[in-house]
Amino acid sequence: MKPFLIIYGLFVLIVSTLLVICPKPELFVLLNGAYSDFGNQVFPYITHLGGGFLSLIVVIVFVFMQYRLAIIATVSFLLTGLIIQLLKHTVFSDCTRPVKFLEGTDIVHTVPGVDMHMYNSFPSGHSATVFSLFFMLSLALSGKKPVLGIVFFVLALLGSYSRIYLGQHFPEDVLAGSVTGVVITYLCYKLIDKLLKDKD
Repeated sequence: MKPFLIIYGLFVLIVSTLLVICPKPELFVLLNGAYSDFGNQVFPYITHLGGGFLSLIVVIVFVFMQYRLAIIATVSFLLTGLIIQLLKHTVFSDCTRPVKFLEGTDIVHTVPGVDMHMYNSFPSGHSATVFSLFFMLSLALSGKKPVLGIVFFVLALLGSYSRIYLGQHFPEDVLAGSVTGVVITYLCYKLIDKLLKDKD
């Protein structure tokens, strides 16, 4: 858990600083504009790390490993998704996505074949899901092999960055989604784990 959280803390600090320094469109264009033919091929697949299907597979695997982990992961993933959707469709329902926000310009890099969304930009659901997923894996598996925490963070980072690369979200959307996923997962892990142990 510690390697993941240490690197994640640095990530939050760096991105938060950049968001203060750089205007919203400029930071997005800087990150979205770092594209390549290779990136155009792989990021449409990498983005599915935050799609939810992998989370379901992890829960099923946890069922056979340890029921406690399966319960924690299920509650964490569902609660993360619920909170993100409530925020996207109520509190921040007027937040537009990059292609709508920068409508009339040609500065947003998009990848052919990827369906572009216009609204409900903040926070990023994929980023919340992918960070919740890989932080949960870090909590469950990196105790014996700390290097796994680093690997899981890199995967979460790639999944989140894919949302900017594909032109679907601004950096602040990704940051907020990641924080939501990590905080909810950590709280679920601590609270549910304690509750289950007290019942044993």
